[in-house]
Amino acid sequence: MKRTLINLALLTTIGLVGCSTNTRNENTGIGAVTGAVVGGVGTSALGGNPVAIGIGVVGGALIGGVIGNNMDSTDYATTYTVIKNNSTYRTTQWVNSRTGVVYTMTPTSNLFTVGGNPNCRNYHFTSTKYGKMYSFDGTACLMNDGRWYTVRR
Repeated sequence: MKRTLINLALLTTIGLVGCSTNTRNENTGIGAVTGAVVGGVGTSALGGNPVAIGIGVVGGALIGGVIGNNMDSTDYATTYTVIKNNSTYRTTQWVNSRTGVVYTMTPTSNLFTVGGNPNCRNYHFTSTKYGKMYSFDGTACLMNDGRWYTVRR
């Protein structure tokens, strides 16, 4: 349950602030709000009582805020470059010089169609800070605005 909420918060945060020029505080806020929504909705969908839903909201906000705080526009630009240009199973690793977070991203499929969009790929993503690793798998699609968005996990 906790891992699923962490993964949902990661995916949603990356999708919302991708390729942005937001400040660190803006990314933290976006991540916190997104995490709170995902945490609350996720706990509610799993039949949580009001106390559990409240805990899900707070936990999601904390996790989303940390993720949003650590990624910046350079990190998002790198994720888009990797999903667009890397061959299947070719991993790219980079370190954010400001935060010290180590990221890896690996496209795990060729292009395929989701909901009529033929420009979608599966990927695996990790972030590691202070020895704590978060990882998830997802699907991103290239949209008409030229950006890649996570469409499912």
